[in-house]
Amino acid sequence: MRVRTGRGRRGPSRAPGNDLTRIRFDCWQPDQPSRLLGLAEAEAAYAALPPTASATFSWNDGGDEVVIIGVGEDWSTATMIWDGTFYDLEASEAEGERDIVLCGQVTEYPERLLLPRERGVELLREADADFAALADRYTWVER
Repeated sequence: MRVRTGRGRRGPSRAPGNDLTRIRFDCWQPDQPSRLLGLAEAEAAYAALPPTASATFSWNDGGDEVVIIGVGEDWSTATMIWDGTFYDLEASEAEGERDIVLCGQVTEYPERLLLPRERGVELLREADADFAALADRYTWVER
């Protein structure tokens, strides 16, 4: 089922773009302790990830509106949590699955949900600027 989120829903729970929303950074390859970062720090950490990294960036972790970006060798993934429902950003209509290392674990992941690696940091910026617009701009598939 394809869902366009945000129709008639409330906007973000805080003022966009003020860098007060923290981004939880977790990295399994190479293993690093979890950290809370501002947007600029998250952008720098994202850029510094080695190609073999397995990491996640969770914007507004623990909030009502959350965006989780998974990052791997040549891909990224985007998951949104809104009103307690999980949605994945659909990047294409590609069929099949691919083995990826997500959160340090090998998993089969649908090809249609894999984004270019650099796209993940762009989505973090978009979420920080205007979560509701991010929700409306793309096709999100309910889990």
